[in-house]
Amino acid sequence: MKQQAYYEDLFKRGDESIWESAPGKTVVVNAIRHFTKTGRIPHDARIVDIGCGTGVLLERIRNEVPGNAFELFGLDFSREAITKAVRVRRGIRFACRDGTRTGLEDSSADVVVSYGAYEHFHSPEDGIRELSRILKASGLFFCMMPALGIDRTDRDDEGWYEERPVPGSPIRQMQHNLKRGTWENMFRACGLSLFPAEDAAAFGALKPGVFFFGFK
Repeated sequence: MKQQAYYEDLFKRGDESIWESAPGKTVVVNAIRHFTKTGRIPHDARIVDIGCGTGVLLERIRNEVPGNAFELFGLDFSREAITKAVRVRRGIRFACRDGTRTGLEDSSADVVVSYGAYEHFHSPEDGIRELSRILKASGLFFCMMPALGIDRTDRDDEGWYEERPVPGSPIRQMQHNLKRGTWENMFRACGLSLFPAEDAAAFGALKPGVFFFGFK
């Protein structure tokens, strides 16, 4: 699969550092810290990261949310990413699995996070439906996907497209270019409720429209 080959190549070359250190991940950490402090997220919550890469976001959650005893579990379809995650993120569980078929039990996660992943799924709605399946009733989710008119300004059409070339790689990633309203409709169709986009600004988002936070 071309999409998977792109990421295996990226992680094998060690070119994931800019993506893994994306500033928007701080927004997710801030939100989880807030909801843990208010009691909405239990201190021993099970947090699942779909498309976890090498596990940077999970490690930040563990280190930057005071007093937590979280059970952290990361999933990614890139074997290279998971191999690296297992090697460098001790105390966090990882598995190489498809985000549309996680193998986790129904209603088994208190929190699901996914940062910059669903736009690369061949069927984003299948991924979001799986998120809903594994999330407990009243559980929270924190996702980020680029949205047309917010993250991208060089095109205005929705669809599945081939991204620009990446220096040093013969492979291009593929992704969906969708408007925020299209993403919102997917979450709602999967039985999930969204907080207003503007809420993400309170957690430091400069582009709150690309964050999709909500609950089941």
